[in-house]
Amino acid sequence: MLPIIINDTVFIGEYKECLVSIQKLILPGVRKTCPTCRIPCCKLSTPERSIYVASSVGGFDITDYLLSRYDSILPDPDYGNAERNLCPFWKGGCILPPDCRSYLCVQYFCDELKSELDMKLISEELRKIESVLNGFSIAECMV
Repeated sequence: MLPIIINDTVFIGEYKECLVSIQKLILPGVRKTCPTCRIPCCKLSTPERSIYVASSVGGFDITDYLLSRYDSILPDPDYGNAERNLCPFWKGGCILPPDCRSYLCVQYFCDELKSELDMKLISEELRKIESVLNGFSIAECMV
């Protein structure tokens, strides 16, 4: 396996700053809304809502996995959660550090959570994250 080297750490810093920034906006609503949720979005599959793609672990695509994993050791996923239809990084809440969460997870808001948040601010933060992800090139990382 070839090593992955990210030569331009600017993307990493920007990505992680964006994740922390959006989490600061989201977490108060999450703390209020999510503990009483009847249909958790952290389930892998629900008829009502499903944010995960079948081939993903924790909702990561290769780009945000590389950016979040580069300078961090992620907790071991609990693949047994799949038997309970839950994200492998779920254990009474997300066990990933806020600056290591997938874009898929930080960009999903159920109606209940949206009602608790300033979605205009959230949208601005999401655009910043998308800009970093779109500017990042996996090809430039490979040696």
